[in-house]
Amino acid sequence: MRGVAFKGGVLAVGGVLLAGALTGCQGGGGGGPLNGSQVKGGKVPPAMVGSWSTGSVSMVEYQDAMTGSFAPPSGTNIMLEIKADGTYSSYGLLQMSMYSCTTTLFTQEAGGIDAQGGQITFTQAKLTTSMKDSCRKSGNFDNRDGEKKTKRQQFQLTKDQSGPVLRIIDGQDGTIEYRPAKK
Repeated sequence: MRGVAFKGGVLAVGGVLLAGALTGCQGGGGGGPLNGSQVKGGKVPPAMVGSWSTGSVSMVEYQDAMTGSFAPPSGTNIMLEIKADGTYSSYGLLQMSMYSCTTTLFTQEAGGIDAQGGQITFTQAKLTTSMKDSCRKSGNFDNRDGEKKTKRQQFQLTKDQSGPVLRIIDGQDGTIEYRPAKK
């Protein structure tokens, strides 16, 4: 994840989350409950099954000099749930605060997953996106259906001093490191 610091605030941009969410937001309407059961799952290594998480929160805050109030923190978080039947669901949050404005982008996706021989394929059956901008409400929307895609990437299941690591490697978006989600 990359962060770009500005005076008085931080713009935290999660490349994969933002790119996937914005390219998937082309139509209106829909939404509804997230359910990936429409897609047949593939093979998944047992060590990959479970809840994984990645994200960061900015350490830079903005405090309004007149009111003393703090803006919500900027940051990203992605939760990835992989099931033994070869299906997955993913929830992503990107929040950016700059002075008195906060933009929040939330994505939900579900579908089939196949992970073999270092290659992982996500077949989206459901993709919805919601956006809320506290300063530009005309651009806000809830549960907008996105264009479903198939994403082929590389993966690595490893361990380091902190425990298990799931790396998803994409030639365009870089590498995302997931850790087991804390309960």
